[in-house]
Formats: sequence, structure tokens, C-alpha cells
Amino acid sequence: KGPGRLLTEGPPVTAGLQEHHLNPLSPTLPFEGRVGTCAGERIGNLMSEYDRQHQGQRYEGWAFTFCKAAFLVLLLQRYALLVLSGLATLFYVLASLKGVKEWRCWAKPPWVTLFWGAVFAWQVWALVTHHPLSPF
Repeated sequence: KGPGRLLTEGPPVTAGLQEHHLNPLSPTLPFEGRVGTCAGERIGNLMSEYDRQHQGQRYEGWAFTFCKAAFLVLLLQRYALLVLSGLATLFYVLASLKGVKEWRCWAKPPWVTLFWGAVFAWQVWALVTHHPLSPF
């Protein structure tokens, strides 16, 4: 340490946050080795701002997902479920053929592909037999 350097000098408190897997709801930081901080200690408004930003980004991600879905329904209207289930089935099959093993959907392979394939088949059947496309 050079002359005049205080013990509390060093990287900012947020240094290294990206390397840690923090619970976005937890107001704690990893130990940074600085005076006045301990593992699990709340670091004032800095961490709560980090939490707010992280949660805000997660909410924006969900909002963007629903925005895309709503836009497609607006464009496709009564054929939305038919088209989107068919495209989901097609792209899940293509992803599987290319060796993708981890999917972000609520169901895992092959169930997600079978589910959307069944929805697509039901929508095609309803269209061909002139039944209403919506179950409601």
C-alpha cells in the first residue's frame, strides 16, 4: 500500500457482483474485504438499488414476452393459436434435431413439442371441420 492510502480505499462495493449468484430479493452483498462490511451485511441504498434494477429488468423481460405475444395475436387474430402452435412445434423439432438439450419453456422435451403439436393438430382439425377455433 502506498503512502496516504486509506484502509477503506479499493474497488467499489459493487465490484465482482457479476461473478456472484445473488438472490435478487436479498439485500446482501458478498464479502468485499473492506472496513465496515461483513458477509451478509446490508450495504445501505446501494444494494437495494441493485435489487430494484435487477427486479425491474426481470419484470421488463416478462413484459416484453407478453408484448410479443399480444402483437402476434393482434396480427393473426383468430388464427393466432393455429399459427403460433405450429411454429412452436416446427422450431422445437428443428432445435431438437440440432442437438439442443436445454429449453426455456415450462415443459421439457419431448413434452413441449408433443403439447404444441397436439394443439396445432386440434386447431387444424377445428379449421377443416368448421368447428370454432376457440374452446371458449
